[in-house]
Amino acid sequence: DYGTPFANAIEQVFPDAGTGTVVANVAFTDGRADYTTELQTVSDAMPDCNVVIGYPRNAGLMLQNWSVLTGHPTVEWIGTDGLKSDALATATGNPALLDGFWGTAPLTTPMTEEFNRFAARYQAAFGHAPEPFVSSAYDSAALVLLAIASAGSTDGDAIRDAIHDINDITSGGVELVQSAQLAQGLAFLRDGELIDYVGASGPLNVDELGNPLAPYEVWQWHMTPPGFEQIHVFQ
Repeated sequence: DYGTPFANAIEQVFPDAGTGTVVANVAFTDGRADYTTELQTVSDAMPDCNVVIGYPRNAGLMLQNWSVLTGHPTVEWIGTDGLKSDALATATGNPALLDGFWGTAPLTTPMTEEFNRFAARYQAAFGHAPEPFVSSAYDSAALVLLAIASAGSTDGDAIRDAIHDINDITSGGVELVQSAQLAQGLAFLRDGELIDYVGASGPLNVDELGNPLAPYEVWQWHMTPPGFEQIHVFQ
């Protein structure tokens, strides 16, 4: 369910970019102990790059299986947001196999004051940095909490409409509320004040459908020093 729409979109859009063609589109089952059969199909198509749409446990095992596959072409590896996790290196086992691995993800770890405060609290609580979408999950809960207070109701339609009222406000007299100030934001709303919530994942200005618009980042995993590096951000 996660990978199929991504794969179909790549197969449709990539040739239109004029940079190449998709030579193989291979589905795989999560939780397998070996992906040699699937990878042999990919290898036989002689690709220049392999795109893995999955999770760290899948991609790590695929890198291991590919490294011992006879006659495989030399490829660039590219992943999706589900792979930007410290668990990827653990699942791969050999950092050399992962060195230079590319990927993309919505930018939910922005270099902002709000995110840095959130990340420090998350690190203290869980012992590691927040993965992609952790800050988004926090902000989603915060938006619902604030929207209930703004609407004075737990009715679904009222919450939906109130989310627009507490984000993307352009009128004057608006109180700015940051991610660590939810109690203060609730107090403002109960006093009839307008607020603009600036979340841990970003400003959260939403479109007409209620979707927050966020930039995308291109990342790469390096062996020395081990970890992810942000290469580029697309606004």
